[in-house]
Amino acid sequence: MRDALLNFGKLQPATKATRVYSANQLDLGAVKQNLGDVKNLYACFQLGKAVTSGDSFTFEIYDSADNSTYALAVAGKEITSGAKGDIIEVPIPKSVRRYLKTGCYPASTGTLTAQDVESWLEFR
Repeated sequence: MRDALLNFGKLQPATKATRVYSANQLDLGAVKQNLGDVKNLYACFQLGKAVTSGDSFTFEIYDSADNSTYALAVAGKEITSGAKGDIIEVPIPKSVRRYLKTGCYPASTGTLTAQDVESWLEFR
């Protein structure tokens, strides 16, 4: 069962070359985090539909010190295939700022097939 406090919410990529962000951000409680010994902390992204031919998604993690200005902390690999329900994991960097949120950059060689992508933080 997922912890509701670690849920970023849904990303809704619907237009190619238009970045979308999670509705929720997570407050880690300190201006700067050092996750030094945490080896298995991931942002997880669950596909709501299969990735269709010609479409791709890059899932991202953003951080902020003050919950107003976010910067890219890490981008995952570009996903060009995947089935509905597949979970893509992007490792969280060992040093991030207080607030985290997720993002997605969709691309397509044709018309992007929109989908809902659930995102959350998970320890493995």
